[in-house]
Order: sequence, then structure tokens, then C-alpha cells
Amino acid sequence: MSNNNGATPGKVRGPGRPPKKIQSRVAAIAPTTPLEGSPGPFQYETYQPFDWDEYLRETNSIPAPQSCFKHAPSPQNNEFKVGMKLEALDPRNVTSTCIATVISILGPRLRLRLDGSDNKNDFWRLVDSNEIHPIGHCEKSESSIPDKEVVFELVKGKTAQTNKDQTFLLVPENENTAYIKLVRPLDYETVTEYTLTVRIKNKNFMDTSINIPIKIEDVNDEITNFLEFLRGSVVENDKPGVQAIQVRAIDKDGTTANNQVSYELVDNQDIFSIDKTTGVIISRVPFDREQIPLYHVNVKAYDNSPSALFKESTDPNTVIQTFQISIEDQNDNKPEFTKSTYQFSNISEGADKASPVGEVKAIDKDTASLITYSITEGNEGNAFSMENTTGRIKVNGKLDFEQIKQYKLTVKAFDGKFEDTVEVIISIINENDEPPIFEQYEKEIEFEEERLIEECIITMTAYDPDIKNRSADQHIVFEVDKQQKEFLSPFGSPTRHLFIYALDNDGGTNFLRNYAEIQIVLKDINDNAPFLNGTEIVWYENQEPGRITKLSADDYDSPINGPPFNGTRILRVIIGDVNDNEAKDGESNIFVYKYVNGPDRDIEIGRVYVEDPDDWDLPDKVFVQQNSFDQFDLSKTNNGMILMKPATPEGSYIVNYEVTETHLPNIPIHTVNAKVTITVKEIIEEVVRKSGSIRIQGSSIEEFVAEPENRLITEHQDNLQNELGVEFVMISISECINKTVCPNDCSCTNFLNISREPAVVFTNKTSFVGVNAVVDPVCDIIPRVIPECFNGGVLLENAVCSCPAGFEGPHCEILAIGFNGDGWAMYPTFDAWNNTDITLAVMPQTDTGLIFYAGPLTLRHATLSRDFISLELKEGFPLLRLNFGYGTKEIYVNKNIKKLNDGATHKLRITYTSDDVQIEVDDCKSKCTIWKAMDHKGLLNVNGPLQLGGTRYKSNEEESKIIWTHLPPTHIGFTGCIRNLTYNGFYYNLGAPSDQYRSYPDCNYGVMQAVTFGIDSNFLVAILVCVAILIILLLAVVVHRRKQDNLNEKDIDDTRENIINYEDEGGGECDTNYDLSVFRTNNIVDEKPVMMDNPDVPADTSGFLDTKKDTCDKDPDNVPYDDVRHYVYEGDGNSTGSLSSLASCTDEGDLKFNYLSSFDLRFRKLADMYGEDPSDEDSLDGGEESWC
Repeated sequence: MSNNNGATPGKVRGPGRPPKKIQSRVAAIAPTTPLEGSPGPFQYETYQPFDWDEYLRETNSIPAPQSCFKHAPSPQNNEFKVGMKLEALDPRNVTSTCIATVISILGPRLRLRLDGSDNKNDFWRLVDSNEIHPIGHCEKSESSIPDKEVVFELVKGKTAQTNKDQTFLLVPENENTAYIKLVRPLDYETVTEYTLTVRIKNKNFMDTSINIPIKIEDVNDEITNFLEFLRGSVVENDKPGVQAIQVRAIDKDGTTANNQVSYELVDNQDIFSIDKTTGVIISRVPFDREQIPLYHVNVKAYDNSPSALFKESTDPNTVIQTFQISIEDQNDNKPEFTKSTYQFSNISEGADKASPVGEVKAIDKDTASLITYSITEGNEGNAFSMENTTGRIKVNGKLDFEQIKQYKLTVKAFDGKFEDTVEVIISIINENDEPPIFEQYEKEIEFEEERLIEECIITMTAYDPDIKNRSADQHIVFEVDKQQKEFLSPFGSPTRHLFIYALDNDGGTNFLRNYAEIQIVLKDINDNAPFLNGTEIVWYENQEPGRITKLSADDYDSPINGPPFNGTRILRVIIGDVNDNEAKDGESNIFVYKYVNGPDRDIEIGRVYVEDPDDWDLPDKVFVQQNSFDQFDLSKTNNGMILMKPATPEGSYIVNYEVTETHLPNIPIHTVNAKVTITVKEIIEEVVRKSGSIRIQGSSIEEFVAEPENRLITEHQDNLQNELGVEFVMISISECINKTVCPNDCSCTNFLNISREPAVVFTNKTSFVGVNAVVDPVCDIIPRVIPECFNGGVLLENAVCSCPAGFEGPHCEILAIGFNGDGWAMYPTFDAWNNTDITLAVMPQTDTGLIFYAGPLTLRHATLSRDFISLELKEGFPLLRLNFGYGTKEIYVNKNIKKLNDGATHKLRITYTSDDVQIEVDDCKSKCTIWKAMDHKGLLNVNGPLQLGGTRYKSNEEESKIIWTHLPPTHIGFTGCIRNLTYNGFYYNLGAPSDQYRSYPDCNYGVMQAVTFGIDSNFLVAILVCVAILIILLLAVVVHRRKQDNLNEKDIDDTRENIINYEDEGGGECDTNYDLSVFRTNNIVDEKPVMMDNPDVPADTSGFLDTKKDTCDKDPDNVPYDDVRHYVYEGDGNSTGSLSSLASCTDEGDLKFNYLSSFDLRFRKLADMYGEDPSDEDSLDGGEESWC
């Protein structure tokens, strides 16, 4: 502070309650100036001094003289608040002021308490009293400096306490007064005191600063919060006063005047009490858990001063929380059984150990009690045991109905303190637990062999120990061992052991059996002829005559039963081969079908062949391969055998070998050549699965491959059998034809089992290597799988086929086929399934015809299986025949439906199982469905293909009687269309039959009618008359058109914006160099608004033509541009004239422009003006207009 009369800050008394409303005035600051003659720069008016010392120490405020205070308007009554600090005249000394706090408000009266004093010095003042003022208001003095204007600055500190966040703002009021305002809410819990620095500068840049401490007064603005949400408990039956739980809550207010928490119960005060200070809840009454196991207690926590969060509220901050107090269980109830007596009946005496008998149950209201069960009485022989925790009673020992029929047990339930007992009655039922016992019998029986004994050889009796009355029916049946019911072979033993079984309970359920052994001794008789001990010997060729062998014979009879008896036996003498012929050059052929999924090792395909009559000389030969083929090699273990590599490609190979033979002394060492032609053809799996099969009787494998045949097997079966000398047992092998393959009428499916190992047939000059594929019966339903798409379809990733147009099947099949009464088509036959569903749609054109037939084709096929199914039309109604081999079941649907040959498509559904069959027409579930039961259970084991539209073979009357015991299928073929034939969901590809005659895929009636359409002479005459009439009409039209104006010939020219034709003179000479088609004008979009036609306004012909002309001239695509030469020429040579003729008259009469109506829409305006047929709007009298 200096003596140059500079301005200094005034002393401010600024502590007090912080206002809650921001931007309120905190303090006023004004400089003071010294008086003249004063020893210092400042001089104050002297009053009775105010005792500031203690107050300054408490508030850290700057003292100010009493003369700085001035009387200010007192606030309204509602602006005074409890806790507000005021400046007042000290009641103890009216010459001094003091700081007082508002304690309470009673109307217009304020109760004030001196700072630092107790309630003994409280005093009352009216709100409008001039003895109280707001604190911090000071009165300025006059300055001796002429220019009294100064600049105030509130310094921004670096901490929150020094106004870093600009919580306070300095606002100048006039040239030498400024106010500090609060602009942000205060939080006592964050900052309890601020120190503000105010700097003041005058015009001479003299400055000084002052620190203003501001203490924050805490208010009750924090809500009390519970710390934990615990669950309390009280043990039932405890005396009152037991602590249940202690709740705790805190208040974040910073002073004890606001943060002291008290507790109070909101409810349940009659059974619980709470300590107001500690929050301990104790019981007031004893509890019973069985009545109420859980209480919800609401506890209120509140602080110790009125809430500052709610205006005009004197209540403290309060929070209510619900706590759970559970009543803990105490064993104070006895267990009780749910029944007074338990009875368990029908306990078998043969029950195994640990078999369950029953369960008893006791209930204890005390949940903490663990009940244990035990048997205390009545358990004789320890026959039963009990699970002590569950109450389950089980068999523990052997029960015997004959000894104890009923048990009475006493069972106890004990919970550790109390117990309860109950009686358990267990009734035993008698069971067949004793096997029959045979009475004394003769264990050895003797009689002669080959003797038929009509009477009984032994009589045996037995009894059942379970039946005490021996004179009663013992219910025993006897039987002999199944393996001993038939006699053994004649070459048996002299003694035979026979077992007789006795079964009680009449051999029914739960029977027991015992057996008795009987020995039968046979007395030998002379009933066997002698026989040779050896029937086959080997005698090598070229040996000298001599004894071949010594024969010995034997006889099955005993020595005493030898002669007289004789017998005949065949002695087979094999001439053994000796290598006595030299080998010569030889050639052989080997044909190999190499399966793509074949083995990955070398396979034997045949042996090297040389001309040599000897057969047993293979060990005397050594084979060496001459060609360097990597695909073929010789076996090291099988002499002369050729091995083929698995990666050998298709082709024909000629492999040469040297064969060296020696067998001294007969055969000297020599070498010959062998040529082997090997043909390899690769075969894929699809070919194998689509191949046919036949079964030959009386033929070896070698004979089968000797002479190859390639014909239609079924059609030429007789010729093939005669040529090959074999008998075809089956064509298209089906193992499911044998009805005993799958028992109990199980479904049977033929499965082609393709082995990776090849099938090899070795002969001298010809060997064959093929695919080893065998048809195996599978006693299950194997759905038919199609792994491809037909007719150019593409298989997508989701196994769905993308098909071309016209192929509607799921695999691009053709789903329809048509017949004209004399055709047929063959397809794979039906499987032998015990649940079959066949659907198809037919559109017949006649009332009689065979729709489909599956069964034997010829008498040979019928010898293996006569099963068949057929569907035909009879008088327009469907007739179904089905034969499982036990007789034909016939269903004729001729009621409640229309005839099927009504021109519409009808759907038929045939379902049959091993027990029944039904047919349904047009999805009619009730009236149009007929069901019949089969006379015998069975499966449809068909030996023949499925034929549609008719049958390939027509059997005579005699064969028909043998093949079909019932009426045979009709011989009349079907006329019409068959669609969507499915077998258990499998769609038949009707457009690709295995064989066919006069069938029309996809029901192509155009082709069919073209083939079947006939023309007689009368019809030909009618056609010629119609042609003559058409010619006459054509000539008349031509003559009539020639009578029209020749100007109509202009119609043949290309119409464009030009009026004249380009064929006339006057056009540009260069126009002939262009293609006239490029001269067409594009549609020009008129940017003018569309105008509606007004019939009252005459047509603007000139404007119309000018617009068209400008459009053509501006068209960039109309090249070359029209020029004036198109319009300047006039004369008789130009029949159309020029545009100038529109303004002139002619003496040659009116011209006709009716041809303009044939032009397009762009010339509609000209046609309306000059045409012969004007529009309705422009026509007045119907007469023609001339050019003028």
C-alpha cells in the first residue's frame, strides 16, 4: 500500500452461508481514500469499536469500520432462511455490531443467535428492523482523486479453492463498485473454503490486491444410503430380545449437523424393534417358523436436519429399505407317517435280493430335521432291508410262501429328537419256484435197430413240489429234445442218450423244467452192405502194366453180423499227366474290365499260354516277359500268372513272353514264344449299376465266357438257350423272389453289392476279368437314389436339379407318356416292400385298356413267382388286381365316381401292405376309396418288369391259365396319357423307358395324331373344294383392290416426313446413296404444353406444317437434309405436285387423298383435312374437299 493516493480495496466482511442460487451477490468491493492531514493514505470515521478479534479468528475475514455499513432494504419475510447470517446491532452493546444466525422464523419475527454463543444470548428482531442488515455490505467513502474510475479483476487461480473452475464471477456495477457473484453450484463435500484474489487498477496503472476468504456452509443435500442389504434371521422359539440384523446407512454430508443417521421401523413394530442410533433390530416376541417362515421389514433411515433438496420442507432426508428376516427352523415337531398302515401285496416269493417292495414316507414340519427310517419289529429271518434315508423297503433274503405268507413290520421314523412308528404289512404270493421232480423210472431201454415200435417204450411221471396236493392236477407237460425227435443216420452209435423234459405250469409263462436222461441200447442186426475204404487212385501215363492198388472193404455192422451181404462201389482211377510233350509257340487273349473303384494292388488277369498237351507240367516251365511294359508283370508266387497294375489305362496290349521248358530225360531244355493280347476296358460304377443280369443253370464259369453273345436276352431267350446249351433260370436277378429270404413279411430290397476284387475266369486261350457284382437281398426299405440330372439338367449345390424347359421332374425327368392302344413301355419293376404307395394320373380316351402291369412275362418267369399287380380300365372304371402268390384280390371301383374317359385327368392312388390293399380316385377320401383285406399275408415278389400301356408278350389261352389262376390282365392296350407315376415317392422317368413300342413321351399328341390320322376319298374331295373356294376369294380381293385409285400404291413406299415419294423425281440425287431406313425421324419431345383440341377454333394448318418442317430441318439424324429441290418442280410428270399446290387451283378436278389415312399418326392431321373420311369433329356434310 502506497502514499500516492492510489485506490486501495475496501475492507469486506464476506463470510456467511453460501447461497444455493448461482449468480447471486456474494460481496461488494469499493476503494476508500485518505483524508487530508491524516498520517496515512486512509482515514476512517470513528465509532464505538466492534469486537472483531474473535470473529476474525473464526471467519478469517478482513475488518472494516462501522462507518462502511449502510442501511439496506430488508428482505421480504419469505427471503429469510434458517441458518442465514445477518449483521445486527449487538443486544449486549448497542454501539457495536455483530454477526448473528437465524435460528427460527415465527411469522415476521426472527430468532437470532450470536456467532460463538449459545442459546442463552438468543434475541428476536422483526424482519423490517433497521438493526439488522445483510452481511458483506459496506459503504464507500469519497476519493480525493479527481478521476475515481478503477478496473476490477478477479484472479483465476490454479486450484479449485482459488477459483480455477470460475465458480465465482466479478461483475462491475459502476466506475468504482463491483460485485462477486456465484455462477456455479457449490458442494461442501468437494470444497469447503475458497480464497478469492481481487486486483484493482486505477488510471495510473497503480494496482493493489486483496484476498477474500469464502467459507462454504454445509447444507443437508445428501440422501442417506444403506450400505448393505443383508438378510437377518431369528431362531424360532427364542425369547424376545434376540438380535435379528443390524442395518447400516451413511450420509455423505460433511458436518455433523447434517450427517447423523437415525433409524426407525416403518412396519412390524409389534414384533420387532430397532435401535435408533445403531440400527440393531431385535425381536419382541417368540416366533414359529411353521406359521410364518419369512418377514419383510421396512426400515427408514433419516438424517438430523431439514432437507435442503426440497423447498419449504422441514423434514430431513429419508430413505426406506426392505430387509428380509427369516425364522430359522428348530426341531420342535415330531415326524408323522402319511398313512396309518402301509400294505404291499403281490410280492413274489422268487423276488431277487434288493428287489423293491415299497416305500414309506414320514413328513416333518421342521425342514432342518433329517428323518431316518428303520425296521424295529417283525422282520423274521432278516427278510427285508430298509434304506434309512428314503424309506424304501427291499428284499434282503430268500422268501418262501410255503413258510411265511405275510409279514407285519414295525417301521420307525426318527428325526433325532422325536419319533413315530407305523405298521407295514407285506403279502407274499406263491410263485413257481420249484422245478418238477421225476418219479423213479427205468434209465436204460434195449431193443433191436430198424424195428418200428408202435407202443410206448417208457412211461414217466413227475410232480410239482409247489403243489402240495399230489393227487391234484400237477399241470406238467413232457417233451423230447428237438434235436432227438428224428432218428439219427443209419451209421449211428449202438447207444443213444435221450432227454425227456418235464415243464410245469402247463409249459406256459414262468414255467420251470427238469429233465430225465434215458439211454437206449440198440441190438445190432445185419443191415449194412460192405464198402470200399478207398474209391480214388492216380495211375500215371506210360507206366508198365501191373497192380494198380490193393482194395480193402469195411462193414458198419458188428463182426457177428458180417456175411452174407454184398454191395457195389465205384473205383475212380485218374490217369496222371507226365511231361512227355514239348511245348510249342502259342497265342491267347485276355479281356479285362477294369473297374474304376477296383483294388489298388496288382491283380491276376490270366496265365501265359503255349501249345502243350501236358497239363501237369507247370513246374517244368520258366516264363520271361520280353516287352518292357510297366503295366504288366509276372507273378513270383504263381508260375506264369500275369499281373496287371491298377493304374493301367484303357487300350490293347500285345505282350510277348519266352517260355523255357525242361524235363529230363524226356524233354530237353528248349524255349518257345507266347503271345498274349490283353484288352483293357475301363468300366465306371454307373455302368455296373445299370447292367442287366441273368442266372444260368448247369453251366460253369468257363463255359459261360467261351462264346460271347450280345442280344436281347428276354426276346431271344429260346435262341440263346439253344445256342449256348444252357437254361436261363432268371433274367434280371432278384433275390427277393424267394419269400423265405426275409422272415415275418419284412420288406426286401435287391442291393447290388459291387466288390473291389475282380471276378477272374481262366481258360487256355481266353481269359476274362470282370467286375464282381452280386445281388444281395436286404431285409429293409432302401429308397431309390438318383445321383444325377437327366436331359441336360445341372445339379446344384443343394442337390437340386436346374432343369431345361419342358422337363418337370425333380431330376429333370419326362413325367408323361402317351399310347394309342397298340404300344407299351418297360420300366424297372416294383420292390418287395411291406408298405407301398403308388400314385399316377391318367387321361384315357377309351373306356378299356391296360394302364400298367408288373408280373411274369412268360411261363418260365411264372415258375419262379406268379405274383403280379395290374391296373386297367373296364367300361371306363379302374380295375385293380393284386396277387401275393396265394390268389388274386380284385378291386373294381365303379360306384360314386364318373367314368375316367371323360376327357379330364384323374389321379389314382394305390396303397397296399402285407395285409390289405386300397385304391383311391381323385383324392376322394370317403366315397371314392375302396379297401379290401388280403386273404393271406405276404409281399409282392414280382419276377418281371413294369409295363405301361400294354404288355410286350401275348400269352395264349393255355399259358394264361398256368400263369394267372384268376382272369389275366386285359390284352387291350391303353389309349391316352399317363402322368406323374410315383412309387413310394420315386418319380419314374416315363420319357426314357428301358424298351418301348409305339409310345409317345410327354404325351406328344401332335406326333401321335400325325401317325394315326387317316384320309379317305370323301375327305379328300372336301379338302379340294375348300381350297378352290379360298382361291376364288383371293382372286376377288385382288381384282377389287386394283379398281382402287393407283395412288394407294404409294403405301408401299417408306413413309417419312417428306410428302412426296423418293421414287419420284425431285429428290436429291445423293439420296440414292443412303439407306432409307436411317431417314426415319425419332420421336421429338415437344417442350410446349399440351393443348386440348377445341372444335370451335379452325385448324392452324400453316403453323402445323412450319413446325414439322423446322423439326425435320433440325433433326441431326435425318441425313441428308431435305432441300428446296424437293418442292420447286411442277408439271404433269409429277403426280403428287409440290407444296405450292396448296395455294393454287387445278382444272383437272378434285384429287383424292383417301390414301393418307393409311399413313401413321404423324399424318393424321393431313388425313383429317384432305382425306375421304374426315373425323367427326371436322366433318360437316360428309362431302369431299378439293385442293382449293
